[in-house]
Amino acid sequence: MENYDRKGAWSLMPRKTIKSQQKSNNRLALVEKNLIGTESADVMMAKVEEALKSTQTQVPVAGNYYVFTYVAAKRGLLTDLYPLVAVTGVYDWGFTGINMHLGQQRNYNYPLMMTPMYEVKSTELDSARNLPLKMLVKNPD
Repeated sequence: MENYDRKGAWSLMPRKTIKSQQKSNNRLALVEKNLIGTESADVMMAKVEEALKSTQTQVPVAGNYYVFTYVAAKRGLLTDLYPLVAVTGVYDWGFTGINMHLGQQRNYNYPLMMTPMYEVKSTELDSARNLPLKMLVKNPD
């Protein structure tokens, strides 16, 4: 970015690198930085909810990423209590998406969501994937 200094000469001011711009737009960077490695998924989800509360929503948008608390109803299903999901479709009953912890497409029904959804921006996705949010539970048969 060019800047005109007081002496009347043009000078070049250094610009932020793309990496530093992404860091400044990453609401999860501080959560990730403060990891000590012994946090439970429950504690981590509470920290993530606090960091992402400005993008809280009840209905997702296809193409966006979200975290939320979800309790599946299907018997015998291995499910992720705190999924990180890339939403692929939105419907009246709920939505479909790729659970990034499981690497599988799943259906999510609105009535089974225990919290609002928190949007994870693309600049925050790497941090979200590094956080220990995955908590797998199996519903009884």
